[in-house]
Amino acid sequence: MNECDRSTCPCLIHSRKRRYADAFRIVQGDTLHDDEPSIVLAPAFWSDFRRRYWNRKPVAFRKPAVRDFPTAKESLEAIVAASDELRRGGDVLLRLYLEHVSEGESIESRYFASAVEFPKDHLPTREDFSLEAYARRAEQRFHGHRFGLFINDVQAHHFRHWLRMSGFLAGLYAAIGVPGGGVQSAIHFGTYRHTPFGIHKDEAHVFTFVVEGTKTMLVWPLESFSRKTHPEVPPDPEHEEAKIAIRDRAEYRRLMRSAVRLRGNPGDIIYWPPSYWHRSEPVPAPTCTIALLLKPTGWEFLRSNPEPLRNAEASTLMPPRQALPGKKVYRLPKRVSDAIREKRLEPARQRSGNGAMRSWMSFATSRGFVTPAPLDRDATLKGVSAVRANPRRPIVRARVDSRHVLVACNGWTQRILAHPRLLELIELLNSGSAVNLRNAKRDFSGRATRRGVTYEVNRNYVRDLVLVLLRWRAVSPCRPEAVDPHTPR
Repeated sequence: MNECDRSTCPCLIHSRKRRYADAFRIVQGDTLHDDEPSIVLAPAFWSDFRRRYWNRKPVAFRKPAVRDFPTAKESLEAIVAASDELRRGGDVLLRLYLEHVSEGESIESRYFASAVEFPKDHLPTREDFSLEAYARRAEQRFHGHRFGLFINDVQAHHFRHWLRMSGFLAGLYAAIGVPGGGVQSAIHFGTYRHTPFGIHKDEAHVFTFVVEGTKTMLVWPLESFSRKTHPEVPPDPEHEEAKIAIRDRAEYRRLMRSAVRLRGNPGDIIYWPPSYWHRSEPVPAPTCTIALLLKPTGWEFLRSNPEPLRNAEASTLMPPRQALPGKKVYRLPKRVSDAIREKRLEPARQRSGNGAMRSWMSFATSRGFVTPAPLDRDATLKGVSAVRANPRRPIVRARVDSRHVLVACNGWTQRILAHPRLLELIELLNSGSAVNLRNAKRDFSGRATRRGVTYEVNRNYVRDLVLVLLRWRAVSPCRPEAVDPHTPR
């Protein structure tokens, strides 16, 4: 940080940081991040994965996670959270299919699916105590029809799911880089025999986590279907989504013989690159899987920006040290700023650049997910005496003009005054120290001057900033235990 005017703003980070660090200690077991789930795979796994499989061929890994693999209980919680949001009228990417059987038809066309147009009344509720219980209730409601429930952007509805998948992505990013095209997490649950939309391919790398039941996937390399025999294949199929219609019984038998069969049980992870077509196969019991889809091309964060920026395309895998937050003051990665400059923005250059910065900070602090972590809308400071941030998920900032900075965490951003004391408060939180709210409102408010600019904020401004961070889940309440600051540790 730059030196402030000490005559009007004593540098709190030097004179009072020790006071905060020494005067409070966190009661053991009450830390913010001790119980945060994070899927961890050994570095040797990622090294081998990059060398043998990444963007090369599909594979099924047998229980590779060291800890914190997704659970059926948490998956049901995430499904119910997304279903509740849809019932409230929220924007949720959710599809519910019923599977039908045409007796007497050939095997390749015997099963077909139809989407439920108004799924709200058929979704899981908090009264469903398990995935199996909901599956039984659903099949009764659907008169014995098999069903499939598909929910995209699950990370936007369940915070522990977001944390768990962020841990997995940290290991992946260290091995292959951060994909500028973004990441989505999806839950697939049901009793369906085959994928409702048939043989298809995505424009993304897919990791499938088998949570419950057995999952069997058939996959085919890109060249298995050509435009000559299947006009529905797009001109550049490797980088586009597409689906295939099977022509006849002979083709169906040929495809079944040539398919690579991937089978996973609970705890397993199945991977295939975007150059592979795929379809699920019948299983005897309900199955729940989580899919992570990584798009390695394009700039996802630019989609919300002005038209000149929206179509910027490139191979966008970037080293995590360059792309993800971790510095006190954040800047656009060089490849990102170059992509913006290449569009030669006209009078709106500065405005668009700031918009790109806001979008990138949201993208980077959400760990590459296309939507941010869910807010804690019910969070309140009532009864909260102290808060603490997790240094592993820092609150990052970037200057946007002479008087303001953007702050961001967990995919959320807000513009605040560049008041030196507010910046010191953020730095103190990022150190992992417990911050007493009563003292913070007194010590980090008031008037200060920096570089000839005078700032003034009152105690309510500081309080409102902490409340915003609490709702972002950037900070968490903690129970400080007062001790004599002069007592040796």
